[in-house]
Amino acid sequence: MKGKEKEIMTVKQVAEYLQMDEHTIYKLSRSGQIPSIKIAGQWRFSSFPFQYIVQPLF
Repeated sequence: MKGKEKEIMTVKQVAEYLQMDEHTIYKLSRSGQIPSIKIAGQWRFSSFPFQYIVQPLF
């Protein structure tokens, strides 16, 4: 993601950010392994945990 970080992310955005397949993100969401919420049938994610999980790795 370029520029200002978005606070709410879609499955596609999370998959791109984590460099994972979208199907994997769905699986992790359903199992509760990554924090998410389903709104009107669509998964949404807060960018907060991903920023602090991934950032220390680099």
